[in-house]
Amino acid sequence: MYESIECPCGYVGPSVRQGSFNVCPVCRSMVANSPEEDSPAADEPHDDAAAFSAVEEPPLSSRTTLRIPCPNGHVNVTPAHMLGAEVVCPICNVFYMLQMADSLEYRQAADREARKREEKEAKKWLNRAIFAAVFIILSLVGMIVISFLER
Repeated sequence: MYESIECPCGYVGPSVRQGSFNVCPVCRSMVANSPEEDSPAADEPHDDAAAFSAVEEPPLSSRTTLRIPCPNGHVNVTPAHMLGAEVVCPICNVFYMLQMADSLEYRQAADREARKREEKEAKKWLNRAIFAAVFIILSLVGMIVISFLER
C-alpha cells in the first residue's frame, strides 16, 4: 500500500501515493516509483523532470504556514496549500489528514471569537443589571418621598 522512501529532506518512512509517484509527506517532493511497480510503463523510459515540472506552484496567498498537531499531539508546521492532504507525522509516523479546523491558528481564532461574544454578552448583562439597580434605587427614593409627602 505505502512504499517506504528516503527523501532528500531527511524523511525516512512511508510515502503518500499520488498518481504514479510516491510523495514525501513532509516536503511534498515527488519520488518516482521503481520500474517493477509500474509494470505497464516499465519498458518505456520516463522523464522525471517532466513529471516534476507538472507540479503547480501554489498561489501567493496560500504560502502561509499552519501549525497542525498530529493525533498524538506533535505540532507540525505545514504550508497552507497542503490542506486536505494525507500526511505522516515525522515524529511518530502516524498518518493523518491536514484540516484547517485542526490547526492551532484556527483554534486561536475561534477562541478569540468566542471571547468577543462572551465579552459582548457580559457587557449587555452588566448594562441590564445597572439599569435594574438604578430603577430599584429610584423607586425606593420615590416611595420615601411619597411617604414624607403624605404626613
